[in-house]
Amino acid sequence: MVDTLRYLRQSLADDQVLCLLVGADSLMTLDKWHEWQQMFELCHVVAMSRPGYVISKEDMPVWMTSRFCDDVSMLASRRCGCICLQTVTEQAIAASDVRAAIARGDNVSAQVPAAVIQYIREHKLYL
Repeated sequence: MVDTLRYLRQSLADDQVLCLLVGADSLMTLDKWHEWQQMFELCHVVAMSRPGYVISKEDMPVWMTSRFCDDVSMLASRRCGCICLQTVTEQAIAASDVRAAIARGDNVSAQVPAAVIQYIREHKLYL
């Protein structure tokens, strides 16, 4: 992930904001990711609410609360380094479930846009 963020950051102006969107469940395991500390030098992390998974500021470890931003609109004032929680219309879907379904040959058209499915097929991803 960090390599991808570095690549994306290089294509942006120095003052442009880059946000990594993750599920709230992934946020709580972010410190297990490869080179996770470098993410905050490259982007903000915005965690989307997930069904059955509630995060409050009180649940966050110290490394997370020190970067916490209460208002997503504040992300525009800094280039990177913040963590924000964002409430969205929850859908009981996870990327790992979609990848597994693709590997099984299941139809994922209800979860994934047609253009993405086409790209996955063309590049033989998750097979």
